[in-house]
Amino acid sequence: MQTTASSAPRHIAAQLVELGCREHRIATVLEALEEQDVPLTTEMVNAMLGECVRTRDQRLVRHIERLSVSQGVPRTGRTFGLLLRSCVNVVKRMEELLDEMEASGVDGISEVAQIVLGACAQMGDTTLPDRQLRRTATWTAVTSSSPRSWRIRSAETR
Repeated sequence: MQTTASSAPRHIAAQLVELGCREHRIATVLEALEEQDVPLTTEMVNAMLGECVRTRDQRLVRHIERLSVSQGVPRTGRTFGLLLRSCVNVVKRMEELLDEMEASGVDGISEVAQIVLGACAQMGDTTLPDRQLRRTATWTAVTSSSPRSWRIRSAETR
């Protein structure tokens, strides 16, 4: 059985995170995990980020992100999707995350395409989707089926 630095089985730490999400007490759980030097897993990070996105707690998102980076927790397409959802009003941060996703070779562009397009449509920003369309053919396939993205691309050609 794999154990954490705190010698608690990893599945118990994961259950604690799950309970923290269910009870909307992520900050308390995160504090306890940090005090006991419990290493985070990608699944734990994603669960906490998901709860933070639901509650729109930017401060806690940044804290979880810093902690997970310092522990070397791998990011998946789901992780990037949650981080992108947490910063939908900050185009620069979205660009940084997309660049990091591409540089690290994380597969999951189809997961984040709709998030980026929705955020850009909401903000009226057409530059980010355009840059991504040039960067990868996957964006073309994903966005061609979306009426919202069609409106974004149509607005660019006017």
